[in-house]
Amino acid sequence: MRYGIMDQGIQQALIEAAKGQFGGYTGAPGTSTQYVNNALGVTPTPETQSRTYEPGMFDYLQLVAGLVPT
Repeated sequence: MRYGIMDQGIQQALIEAAKGQFGGYTGAPGTSTQYVNNALGVTPTPETQSRTYEPGMFDYLQLVAGLVPT
């Protein structure tokens, strides 16, 4: 019974180590480009969005309908 518990603990430790190592591999591309950008002094430029509203025909029809007395 002790050997089974010990074997299960070893297997779990191997699984946790593999998870940590895989996490390092998946994060590597982002961190490697970040190192290059930092070395070159590149800073990310913030993106801004502005939206303007242009009324359409339906808006004008609603306006006219609101002006007509009932």
